[in-house]
Amino acid sequence: MNKPVDYVLKFHKDFYPVIKSGYKYSTIRAGSKPLRVDDLCFAYFHEIGEVLILRIKEHYSKRLIDLTDKEAESEGYMHPCLLRHELKNIYPELKTNDYVYYYRFELVNNYGRDLLKCLNEFEKKITKELED
Repeated sequence: MNKPVDYVLKFHKDFYPVIKSGYKYSTIRAGSKPLRVDDLCFAYFHEIGEVLILRIKEHYSKRLIDLTDKEAESEGYMHPCLLRHELKNIYPELKTNDYVYYYRFELVNNYGRDLLKCLNEFEKKITKELED
């Protein structure tokens, strides 16, 4: 049996096609539960009701101010200051010296027979989040 999916990453609907195609393969998060290499998580696009399953391939933390050109590029920004600005819009409480988590992931295309079980897990997790 495959490893259970135990975390939900929420994405804007615009990211669905680029994550599904493999063009987008990373995300930067603030204040989230640190994920580990090989963790499986749901990518949830609530505006369109889509769910993808991702496997974490790399992760690390660093201060917001220390984000590099490479990390900005991987997120679709031409300069780290633009990425920092966007992250502060998403996380208004984020300060320049706060730590953020960088995650590189891959789409799990072949989850097999356990997909229905994963979707049931997802429904339980998202229902719990909405109740909290």
